[in-house]
Amino acid sequence: MKTKYFVLLLAMVFVSCKRETVTVTPSPKPETKATVNSSSTANLLQNCPEKTVPLVDSTNFNHHQKFRILSTAEQKTLGLQKIYLSENKNEIKAVSLDYSLALSSKFKTLVITYYFGDHEMFTFLINYDSNYKILGFLNIAYDEIAESASSTQSELTQDRIIVMDRDYLSDPTVITKTSYAIKPNGSILKE
Repeated sequence: MKTKYFVLLLAMVFVSCKRETVTVTPSPKPETKATVNSSSTANLLQNCPEKTVPLVDSTNFNHHQKFRILSTAEQKTLGLQKIYLSENKNEIKAVSLDYSLALSSKFKTLVITYYFGDHEMFTFLINYDSNYKILGFLNIAYDEIAESASSTQSELTQDRIIVMDRDYLSDPTVITKTSYAIKPNGSILKE
């Protein structure tokens, strides 16, 4: 008797499975690199706030306003893997596009911040050509809240960046200033 019910149950399952229609949708073709750069980047920068110079960027944990958190694909499109300071990329928690600057008609300038672990954040100014190839970049702000031992902020002008590194472990606090020139081709060189 159990065998009859088992066979009947098996037949019902077989018939119900056979009736089910499965629709397979082909996966979209991957975008080419040129398509990613032109369309994705245009969408990425849509409504991005633009700031003007002179400007002091002192981005830190107390007052960081994220315009847009970047996906892994967007980070790749912008070539950000080239600028991350850490060997351990897995510790990067979030990457934020903060704002753009109109420093030149010959290149585009974006400012991004990435959170490393739970206690550090780095802010970079990055110059790009029209195809979003990196021309130059510089760490313009840094904050850490584990020991509160150091921080960085920068004064930005049309053609110069003055980076101020603070060492709070020294008594009194030591401030080191370093000047960088923003060249007409978008590169950034220490003066």
